[in-house]
Amino acid sequence: MNGKIEQKKRDQKLIQGRAVKCFYSNANSVISKMDELRHRIVGCNIVGIAESWTTSDISDAELHTEGMNMFRCDRKSGIDGVVNLYVDESLNASLCHAMINTEFEDSIWCTANTVGKEKILIGVCYHSPGK
Repeated sequence: MNGKIEQKKRDQKLIQGRAVKCFYSNANSVISKMDELRHRIVGCNIVGIAESWTTSDISDAELHTEGMNMFRCDRKSGIDGVVNLYVDESLNASLCHAMINTEFEDSIWCTANTVGKEKILIGVCYHSPGK
């Protein structure tokens, strides 16, 4: 029992000596909800958004959130699906090209640094129930 408690404490302090706070939402079009999203994610380190419905017509500036690096996977055609991932700038996240699979369009992956300079993998995936 004590080992499980200790492991949980270590897991909670995985990144930069503090607990990691995550937020996930199925947005059904995030662009009109950016003000609400920015309000809800205050204090979060990792934010995953499914069904963001973003396209290349929407600029990074419109989706920007202060203090976060954004990774996006835009829809090539249609409007449904796609994902966005926001990671706290202090985690020094970078896109993980090796995990991007063209057969599974609605996913985005990055790596981030832990306290011990180890990398962790962070991703958001969405699979439409109609596919």
